[in-house]
Amino acid sequence: MLFPDDRNGSRVLFTSRLKNMLSETRPVIIEPPRLSSTKSWNLLEQNVFKKERCPEELQDIGEQIAANCDGLPLSIVMIAGVLLNMEKKKSVWQQVAKCLSSYISKKQMTTFPH
Repeated sequence: MLFPDDRNGSRVLFTSRLKNMLSETRPVIIEPPRLSSTKSWNLLEQNVFKKERCPEELQDIGEQIAANCDGLPLSIVMIAGVLLNMEKKKSVWQQVAKCLSSYISKKQMTTFPH
């Protein structure tokens, strides 16, 4: 009713991570595949270090941070933007990883109650 089909070729595109947002429409759900852990790490590394390589001491924690983004490119790019403006120190990146893991755990518990 909110979006009548007037047969004029116009379409409305909604994007959301919340599937229950589509209950009022006649949805066609397209879920793009998530990035693999390797591609996630490559995207993070590229956005943080540009054409340089990640220092070896940050690689493990960087891979963990990328994995915490669950293959979602927008999340990876967002976190890369945060890391880009921070010191390139293992202790700093560990704090980011800890905060990100905590946030994801809380978000999953509130979004998907058991």
